Amino acid sequence: MPLQDLRTWCRDLVVDAETQNIQRRDINSNEFQQGWLRLDTISAQQLNQLFYLLTSYSNRVVTQVYFVDSSQTIPNTVIKADGGSFVENDAPLLFEIYNGTMPDFTNSAPNGTTPVMNKI
Repeated sequence: MPLQDLRTWCRDLVVDAETQNIQRRDINSNEFQQGWLRLDTISAQQLNQLFYLLTSYSNRVVTQVYFVDSSQTIPNTVIKADGGSFVENDAPLLFEIYNGTMPDFTNSAPNGTTPVMNKI
């Protein structure tokens, strides 16, 4: 599940129609110390609360590298991270970070894939 989907899913509270349980609930310190620290299992609500907290306070990663299949055409929404140059109009934020030259991630790419970043 991509981070954006996870963030959207965790942000909205949903009540289960059958059990009437809410999707997440707060984690109190006593429960944490007596349960989780002793390797007790956690409920789905507690796990959802953790996802909610992680996605609420995490910053957006603007330089995330993705690997796409080399045999497919690369979408217009991404730019290759192969050490090539690009213009500011293509990706203004990436241009600000990399000064018009993408980093080269081709050596770390698995066989048959191309490293790309989102145009932002």
